[in-house]
Amino acid sequence: AEDGIRDAQESRGLGDVYKRQVSTQSTWGNEAIRPNVRYDAGKMCIVVTRPDGTEKFIKTQELRKKCGCALCIDEFTGRKLIKEEAVRSDVYPTKMEAKGNYAVAVIWSCLLYTSP
Repeated sequence: AEDGIRDAQESRGLGDVYKRQVSTQSTWGNEAIRPNVRYDAGKMCIVVTRPDGTEKFIKTQELRKKCGCALCIDEFTGRKLIKEEAVRSDVYPTKMEAKGNYAVAVIWSCLLYTSP
């Protein structure tokens, strides 16, 4: 896809998305090279700022639709459980937190917690 996110059937979570989109560095534990991830309410997108200053904008509705957590994708069959048409255009993260060295867990306004 143009936004760099694979089909939800193939994706195994937001961590995989950020791992591919944000950096090719292997030492994410170093705060100096860890990307900054924030929500831009005006643009309705997640903004990932890489250590070199470049930014990646990911629309919240599209990111929510492509979630690969166990609530959205059956872990055994890979079948999509989330109904894309049910994801509202005004969905937004109420909380985002770093997980491990590269992933970001999101609590969405639709009250679902998604984590890689």
